[in-house]
Parts: sequence; structure tokens; C-alpha cells
Amino acid sequence: MKSLLQNNKRNLLHIELLRIIAAYFVIFNHTSKKGFFLFSVYERGSLPYWVYMFFSVFCKISVPLFFMIAGALLLKKDMDLKEIWSKKISRILAALVIFTAVTYIGLGIWNGEATLSVVDYVQKLYTNQVTVVFWYLYAYMAFLIALPFLRAIVKTIKSVDYKYLFILFVLFTAVIPCIEYRFGQGNIRLYGELSPSWLFSNIVFWPLLGYYLENVWDIKKCSGRMLGVWTLLGMAGIGLSCYMTYYMHGVTGICDEDNSQIFHSTFIVLPCIAIYVAVKFFAERHVFSGVARKCITSLGSCTFGIYLLHVVVKKYLSGLWRVFRHDWQMNKMLAALLFCAVVFVICYGMTWVLKKVPGIKKVV
Repeated sequence: MKSLLQNNKRNLLHIELLRIIAAYFVIFNHTSKKGFFLFSVYERGSLPYWVYMFFSVFCKISVPLFFMIAGALLLKKDMDLKEIWSKKISRILAALVIFTAVTYIGLGIWNGEATLSVVDYVQKLYTNQVTVVFWYLYAYMAFLIALPFLRAIVKTIKSVDYKYLFILFVLFTAVIPCIEYRFGQGNIRLYGELSPSWLFSNIVFWPLLGYYLENVWDIKKCSGRMLGVWTLLGMAGIGLSCYMTYYMHGVTGICDEDNSQIFHSTFIVLPCIAIYVAVKFFAERHVFSGVARKCITSLGSCTFGIYLLHVVVKKYLSGLWRVFRHDWQMNKMLAALLFCAVVFVICYGMTWVLKKVPGIKKVV
């Protein structure tokens, strides 16, 4: 029995690695013009513009990876409605209430707001206005609510159906929108009723893709050559998204975080598959030491807490930007990557401590 448990932990090591990657780039995604949208402050078409835009697009793998992991792990489990609501949904709801309150108070104190109130907090909690960053928690609860139906789908569809879903996703969410914009510059759009858009939502497509890669597709069939092909496809996907962002910048004359992310995730499915396959391929073939496995497992198990805490921690560590950029004269992108690493480590330490606290440890 002990050997079986050890094998299961070893077999899921790639999941922990994927969580770590996803959590780190969630933090990077929230660095605005200091990192995530740093490319926008450079001249359109310049070398820094393209290099930093690559990072900007690449970081969009984060949320899809989390949904893929959820699908990989939860869609294979038979849970009744009572278990889903009492164990899964109640945990996310508790995390949402507790950490939106922490964020609400923390940001309120930082901003010097004297209008903090329970009524204002509840209204913002209900409408997701405490911080837009927590939209994932609302979406994840929606995924859990829909879990019985999604589980019924994976029990009945065949391997070829996943491939069909992938083709539809790329066609309707990437190819068609890009062609429309390239030749119509935003003035021509496919009639919405023709698109099976419910299939492409975050809580349907990504969990199904994760389930397929984890439980249907055989990693043993993956060769070094196949991995190379997916790596190239992932790079091509990022390149196409960068080009469309560049093109839209030229059409609109605008390049800012609020208006210029339309094509950031357009082809992100390609690098998401490439990352998932590469990490699983590596984990299956690489022999990790006991210390390495413990470190990876510990970091991976704390990524939910890191996500919940990073908004406030990032704000209170904002003074580090000046240290890295001005005092240390670091390259701006390197400063952003280092800043995210510091936030990640501090949030990990806080989460590790919280996991020792009765009651809270079940939430984070």
C-alpha cells in the first residue's frame, strides 16, 4: 500500500510542476506595464516590443493550465452532488469570502480608504469588484457546479471527439476571429448563433482538454520528435498572437492593457498543450531525488494559497520595483521576473504557515 501511494505521488509530480508554473505566471500577469504590458511602452515593431510581448502572451497559459489540471483530476472521480457541494464548492466559497475580505481590508488600508464597511464589501463580493483577479474563483465554482454534466461527457465521448473539439476551438476562437480582423479590421463578425460558444468556455473546453491529456492520451506514445513538434507549434501560437496584437496596434493606434488583449489568448491552446505534454514527458522520464520531490510537492500544494494572497502581498512589496530598477539598475523585464519570484516565495511561506492552522488549512 505504501509503495502504491508513493507511485501515485510520483505519477502526479508533473501536476505539481504545472501548478507552480501557472501560479508564477498568474503573478506576472498582474504586473501591468512594469512587466506584463511592458512591451507597450516601446516603439511598435522594435526588438524590445516583440521580445516583451512574447512574455506577455506566454503568461496567458496560467489560467488554462489551472482549469486543465482541474479537469485532469476531478473529471475522473465519481462524486455525488452532496460531496461536490459539501467538500469542493464549500471550500472555494470559504476561500472566496475569507480572502476577498483580506484583500478588501488590505487594499483599503494601503489606499487610505476610510469607507470600508460590511455592506460595501458584500456588494463588491457579490459582483466581483473587490479585485478582478479573483474572477477565477467564481469561474471555478461554476465548473464545480457543472461537474456532473462534464463527467457524463467524458464517460461517453471517444478520443476522436476530443480532437474534433480541439479543431472547433482553434477554428472558432482563433482562425476565424483573426481572418475577420485582418481583412475587416473589426467591422465584420460571424453571426454569433453559428458558433457553439458554450463548448469553448473556460469551464468546459480546458477541463476536457486536461482530462484528455491526462487520462485518455498515452504519454508513452510521445517521442522526442513529437515533443519538438508541439514545442514549435506552441512557439508558432505565441508568434501568431503577437502578430495579431501588433496588427491591431497599427489599426487602432492604441496599445494598453484595457483595450489591447483581444488576441493575447487566441492561439494559447498550442503552448498550453506543449507545456502540459513537455512537463509530463519530463516528469515521467526524469528521476527526482527525494528532496526535489518534497520541494516540488510542497510548492505545488501551496499554489492555491499563493494565488489567494498575491494581490495584497504584491501591493505591499511595490517598493521593490524601485530597488530592482533604479537602485540595482536591472533590466526592466528581469526586474519584473525577479519581483514575481519574490512575491511567489513570500506567498508560499505564508501559505505554508496557514496550512498549519486548524480550519484554514482546509481552505488553502
